[in-house]
Amino acid sequence: MDIWFMYSNHTFARANTFQARQFFDEDGCGGLFVHDELGVRINSLTLQGHKLAGGKYGVTDDDINSWVDAIAAEISFRKAMIA
Repeated sequence: MDIWFMYSNHTFARANTFQARQFFDEDGCGGLFVHDELGVRINSLTLQGHKLAGGKYGVTDDDINSWVDAIAAEISFRKAMIA
């Protein structure tokens, strides 16, 4: 799976799960997109920045943790389907 961060100006950077916080700290209005091995976007694994308390934009640590858990579950599911 490939993970991409799209900045609010619609430029992209390749990412991984460990960089999620860093990207959202840089651009809270951005989003993380996950593509499968065929390059198809997995919509259920999209993590989009949103308005937070205090008028800031970004994601919470809980948002990131849930997103990482969902990616792990998807990887496990795909491995089980191949076996």
